[in-house]
Amino acid sequence: MTSIYQKFFARSKRKSAAVVACLLLAGFLEMVGLGAMLPLFKVVIQSGQQDETVLGRYTLELLSFLGIPAQILPLTGVVVAALILKTLVGFFAQTYADMAANEVSTNFRRELLAKVFNARWGYLVSRKSGTIANALSDEASRAGDAYSAAARLIANSIKSGIYFLVAVLISYKLAIAGLAIGGIMFFGFAWIIRMSRTAGDRQTQATSQLVSHVSDAMGNLKAIKAMDRQDHFVRLFRRSIDSLRAAIRRQVILRQIRTVSTDIVISIMFGAGFFISITFFDVAFTDLIVMALVTGQAATTWRMLQDQLQNLAELESAFIAADRLIGEFEDVAEHRAGTRVPTLATACEFQDVTFAHVEQPVVKNVSFTIPANQITVLQGPSGAGKTTLIDLLLGLYRPDSGRILVDGVDLDEISTAEWRGAIGYVPQELTLLHSTVRENITLGNDAITDAEVYEALELAGARGFVDALPDGLDEQVGEMGGRLSGGQRQRVAIARALVGKPKLLVLDEVTSALDPETERAICENVTGLQSAFTIVAITHRPIWASVADTLYQMQEGTLTRLPVPRESDEGDVGLRAKNA
Repeated sequence: MTSIYQKFFARSKRKSAAVVACLLLAGFLEMVGLGAMLPLFKVVIQSGQQDETVLGRYTLELLSFLGIPAQILPLTGVVVAALILKTLVGFFAQTYADMAANEVSTNFRRELLAKVFNARWGYLVSRKSGTIANALSDEASRAGDAYSAAARLIANSIKSGIYFLVAVLISYKLAIAGLAIGGIMFFGFAWIIRMSRTAGDRQTQATSQLVSHVSDAMGNLKAIKAMDRQDHFVRLFRRSIDSLRAAIRRQVILRQIRTVSTDIVISIMFGAGFFISITFFDVAFTDLIVMALVTGQAATTWRMLQDQLQNLAELESAFIAADRLIGEFEDVAEHRAGTRVPTLATACEFQDVTFAHVEQPVVKNVSFTIPANQITVLQGPSGAGKTTLIDLLLGLYRPDSGRILVDGVDLDEISTAEWRGAIGYVPQELTLLHSTVRENITLGNDAITDAEVYEALELAGARGFVDALPDGLDEQVGEMGGRLSGGQRQRVAIARALVGKPKLLVLDEVTSALDPETERAICENVTGLQSAFTIVAITHRPIWASVADTLYQMQEGTLTRLPVPRESDEGDVGLRAKNA
């Protein structure tokens, strides 16, 4: 547990130190208030009698030093003032602790997002997106709650220590009784804490599994509904849902068992202590009142301590899971050693590049050139290695052997951020944000103006249909762009790639799901872009051969250069000749 607490407070060091300082001050003020009660009771009940307890004597000496007489009104004022100040300081400390808990959740989310986007591509494709989504939502929130529970646990631990010190200064018998109550509550209910921790672990695991399933289902929602297979997915979810319900139900039951059992133990101990004090130790009535007050407060504090300990046991698995996930992504950070600023005035060149996925060769000794300001088309069947070749060019993977050069400079020497910032990429698995046309093109970059958005739409051949939308750039495109046609989605994606004015434009099977007429229109648009951009198109569709300046065929990991036809396979006039 020590390492867990260290991790808790390491995530908000400045606020954590302030919280502990406030809690200590609150504890001191509470001790002053309790200490002033002793002479106050003596004055009220046994006028003129000196207080014989150590705490009472010390309190009277302190009050005398401060010039406060041992009379009812001044003593009452001291008690009330000390308790009010203690309450206010405690309020401030707990509010600050809750703010720190929110900071912990926020920092978890920021760190995780930063680590995710900085992780190696090969690792990212092996992770379930639902696991990351769950860490950002449920686990991060519960991690903050765990921090708050830990702060409350420390607060109650300090209070328990204060009450024990007060008990020692009043009577060693009272201190022994307090320790006995605390020991019984701590060790007697340790099994409940252990079971709560197990239930919390199961809740974390079940929630992560459920969110992963839902994330997968939402990505395939149209196919699931089209084939009426939603019932099968519901049954798939049921195990995770039932496991989550059982874990939460166990936590509720364990809380109630511990609360009832604690109240019973406190009642028995309080009654036994009262009987023993009166019968065997002949305790004075005033001291008995103070002892009852201190014992009652101590018992309440012990119960609160148990509450927070159990709450922390339920929540700590979420904190551990989120912290572990951040550590995992930190361990797979992307290699970014290059510092040189890229240019693309001449060409990109592959020299004897080989790459394998899990020891399965995908690219085999490939050498080819992508000339600047031309259209290079990579054709070949699915699985031939075309996309992997481009992933290597984007720096998402590093070659096992060979080199990739940009204007003669090794890609490893080039700044990864600068290189990717010079790339416009349209992926094969096209998905749009459930947001506006503008947001889908800018991707949240407020520095991109509407004029630049319209320019990109014009280049992509999308300005006409966007202007015809009821809300123009503010039109909502729906889930995954479902309110737009396939061709419209592709043009918006191309505009997204062009709005950053890239040096290199990569089109990965952008027309594979489109009808021939729409495909032809997009090819015409691409042909008009070659003077401003270096374009690489990955495709297995024959029409793209007619727009190519350079044409390659990818087959089983090897690359062959082909002559560029000036007529398409269907006998149509080549698009390049038509545009010329």
